[in-house]
Amino acid sequence: MNTRARTLTTLAMWLLLLLYAVARVFQILPGKLPMTAVVALHVLPLLLFALIHGAIVYRLTGILIFFAICLVVGNAFENLGVATGFPFGRYYFTDAMGPKLFQVPILLGLAYVGMGYLSWTLGRVVLGNPRAPLAEARTVGLPLVAAFIMVAWDFANDPVWANVNRLWSGNTVEHILVCR
Repeated sequence: MNTRARTLTTLAMWLLLLLYAVARVFQILPGKLPMTAVVALHVLPLLLFALIHGAIVYRLTGILIFFAICLVVGNAFENLGVATGFPFGRYYFTDAMGPKLFQVPILLGLAYVGMGYLSWTLGRVVLGNPRAPLAEARTVGLPLVAAFIMVAWDFANDPVWANVNRLWSGNTVEHILVCR
């Protein structure tokens, strides 16, 4: 990639992250924008960031495989949770997040891609030398660190999404932790 293309790509990725940061403000100001738009502003910039950055770092095939895994696994577990209460407790999604695939909003499935990719990328940074190949201890360490980052992110977001924005309701672990 030439210098100009690299500069434009870097600028685009920073703008996407800035858009995500602005969306965080709208999250705590219910009613200023339709909730589906607020959710989309949280999901789509991170999704695009993941696709652009992932195509650069892991090539297009690599990021598309990651995309498919996140989408399938995330939706499978969320639909399992809504249907059975396992593993998160009994809950359901309101219509505020837009159209659903089975019982789970499509935007939530797409959110797993952006959140998962950024958690993985931050995990690489936390472990040092983010350009190092995935070998030896990093084979176990990186997925663990990324998982902890994603769970921390989820615990930070869920109280607002569930209790302030009313995007889902029920007896989820997060709901119980926040309300008691």
